[in-house]
Amino acid sequence: MAATKRTASPKMTLGYVSEPGSKYNHSNDRTLQALKQEAFWFGIVIQSNATTAMNYAYNTGNSSYDPTGSIHLIYEEGRNALTINNSAYPKILSFMNDFVLKFTKQKQNYIRIANAGNSAALERQVETPIPVGFTVFNTAPYIPSTAEAATEIGTMYLIIISFVSVLMPSVKA
Repeated sequence: MAATKRTASPKMTLGYVSEPGSKYNHSNDRTLQALKQEAFWFGIVIQSNATTAMNYAYNTGNSSYDPTGSIHLIYEEGRNALTINNSAYPKILSFMNDFVLKFTKQKQNYIRIANAGNSAALERQVETPIPVGFTVFNTAPYIPSTAEAATEIGTMYLIIISFVSVLMPSVKA
């Protein structure tokens, strides 16, 4: 029940929210713009032709089919690199890998049963063993500047000097 309540008002929770592609006019550019405007932390964007391309590859043997083009995982590491790298990214990557594994098993099993006795179809199935994959796009990577280390060291020296000057007894002349 609590999960249902949180899903009903997603602005009050950190979690997964499924939104229709029509919200972004089925456009990757609009989705990226929403990411830049911090509408979400991570976006799992399923391309509009993903199912059609996958089924075409299995039905006709499209050798140029690239399953990693079906789903895009987009995020901005530069927004908060520490939180993203330590908390969010490992979980979302685990979720995506788990999804690909489960979907692959389900799709391969369905095709195997549907094409029992059809050697040409089973051969195409072998040519495309993974029906779907994902590509990760970090649209704002966190790259520390060269001066950052020197600035941090300078700040530490300043703190030490301030601390020592406060603790030193006042000297009377």
